[in-house]
Amino acid sequence: MRPPLSYIPLLPATTGVVVGILAAYYGLPAWWIAALLVGGITLLCIRGLRPIGGLLLAAALAMGDMLMQSPPQIQELSLPDDAGVYTATVDDVTCNESGQHLNITTRDSAGVRFKAVITVPSLIPEINPGDNVELTAKFTAPRRDDSPDSPDYAAILMKRGVTATAFVRPGDIHVTSTDNSLLWRIKRLRPVMGNLLKRSSLDRRSCEFLTATLTGDDSLMPEESRATFTASGLAHILALSGLHVGILSVVVGIALLPLYLARKRNAMTASLIVILWLYAIVTGLSPSVTRAVIMATTLGIGYILQRRYVSMNALLLAALIILAFDPLQLFNVGFQLSFASVAAILLFTPLLNPVSPRQRLLYYITSLVVVSIAATIGSGAIAAYYFHTFPLCFVIANTPVLLMLPFIMGAGVLLIVCEAAGYNPVWLCSAIDAMYNAIFAFARMVSDIPHSAVSGIYFSGWVMIPYFISAGAVAWALWRRKAAGWCVAAAGVVAIIVTLNVTQRKFPESEHFIARDSYATDIIYRNGTEAWLITTAGERNASSRLENSRNRHRDFLAMRGVDSLQLAPASITVAGMSRHDAVVDVDGIRYALINADSLLNRDYSHVDYAIVCRGFRGNVLDAHRRLKPDSIMLSADLHVRRHDRYLDSLQRYDIPHRSLRQSTLHHIKRK
Repeated sequence: MRPPLSYIPLLPATTGVVVGILAAYYGLPAWWIAALLVGGITLLCIRGLRPIGGLLLAAALAMGDMLMQSPPQIQELSLPDDAGVYTATVDDVTCNESGQHLNITTRDSAGVRFKAVITVPSLIPEINPGDNVELTAKFTAPRRDDSPDSPDYAAILMKRGVTATAFVRPGDIHVTSTDNSLLWRIKRLRPVMGNLLKRSSLDRRSCEFLTATLTGDDSLMPEESRATFTASGLAHILALSGLHVGILSVVVGIALLPLYLARKRNAMTASLIVILWLYAIVTGLSPSVTRAVIMATTLGIGYILQRRYVSMNALLLAALIILAFDPLQLFNVGFQLSFASVAAILLFTPLLNPVSPRQRLLYYITSLVVVSIAATIGSGAIAAYYFHTFPLCFVIANTPVLLMLPFIMGAGVLLIVCEAAGYNPVWLCSAIDAMYNAIFAFARMVSDIPHSAVSGIYFSGWVMIPYFISAGAVAWALWRRKAAGWCVAAAGVVAIIVTLNVTQRKFPESEHFIARDSYATDIIYRNGTEAWLITTAGERNASSRLENSRNRHRDFLAMRGVDSLQLAPASITVAGMSRHDAVVDVDGIRYALINADSLLNRDYSHVDYAIVCRGFRGNVLDAHRRLKPDSIMLSADLHVRRHDRYLDSLQRYDIPHRSLRQSTLHHIKRK
């Protein structure tokens, strides 16, 4: 390879690893591994084609690694039909108002290891990472939410390597022992750090902010505060990243200053590397933190050995290490955002900063602006794709906040040290409160600016391909001063526009679906830009159901230009839909919502679907005999035992039926 590509020899290998992981994930047959190996070895023997040979070899190895590390499907496990007793190791714990959510590793009866997520609806017993537990549970496959355009929770869990989920009562789980190895002791420091902050004199909001920015636990952040930071373009400071690792490096570097003054600079560098790795382990080895620590380690080792350091090569090395241990991290949003933003920073920052590094102070200030722009070039499209919003005032918001963030994080580290020593520095807490209030007030001011963010952004993932080709071509043109780069970038822009138009979805004039929910039976009906919620929830809970549905189906509504979801009363007639108590007619389809035994005593005309809901406790065969529907539907809000009993009866008598616990009914009427 010729310069500058010769300076980053890991580029072909990294590209091959990504290709191999994608090939395995999307089902390319395993025999392709042999084909890639043969092709790679052959090309390595041909001078000039060795980079391509290395790419093919890396793809083969990554594909094999992905196939070996892919989590088992629940159908492949030997699990009892009912609840069984398991021993498991707790990998991580998240607590909120609903109880404890545990990531565990356990085995089936044949000894096959698998990961699962279990919910314990209580904070008692207290469970910590590294605990060995015994639990009684019935594991099931993650339930897919196949409501139109809703995030697929099951797919998200599978990309995290999670095979099963379970609900465990507090009395059915207990800690048998605790792993006190050094690794688990380090991991358990994370909640300890959070507790030290909580017991200080910090204001609650400052404590929540510091807990997120120092430990990575943002579960305590209220939704209102999170929305304010997101709207102002500051959501990235709540998620641990290379920014936080860099600030921590400065803080630790100041603490290690005596080693520097004693001319023990290699010892200082080695100590800094060890501390950063300890921090990465404490905070859970997230992709962004691990990436930053690997890059810092590469820089530190290069400094100790007096070797040349190329930042892009270090970035690619970090990607290779992370993907080698966990190929599924490629599909992690944090991984994608972190590596895309850092790659863009390394490519564009030297080109966009007009100030010479010799003017240190001015160069540092302008770098804050330039780095924000460069990072947005890399991660903005990814963030818009996943979160459907793009902040327009990110430069205005980031510059002053990034100037203040090192001081508040440094003060937070000092506060943790003081609290661990048994000293509560009220003066330091007051200073931290003042800094946080200033940051939050500024974030709120920016978020209140009219049109400070563009929301409701929806596009196909295929747009990412021409977008990043265009961005790479612009960087190439700026670095090499070649007109060909600008031509490729222009072609990429045209490709973006074409892809946006070709992949733009066309929606029908009218559609409806029955949402799968555990608390009520909800029908969402849309006609044009108007939508209604028909629910079996009582008047007391109807407003909360409406708010829940607005949040849950936000993407469905926004993609179709619906401003708001309306609650349909017990009697209503609008275009394409009418409701009269338990009878709902939508687009020519009649539903009977059987939510009470007494509803069987009413006179119904022809019913297409009789939906048996949680309020019905009678005999499902009576419902079929009385209503004579074309089909019986078992709602997802039925108790699981009653649902299974009804399902067994319907199957036994060969009655047409459908379980909404297993799938969502989605009807579309085109006009």
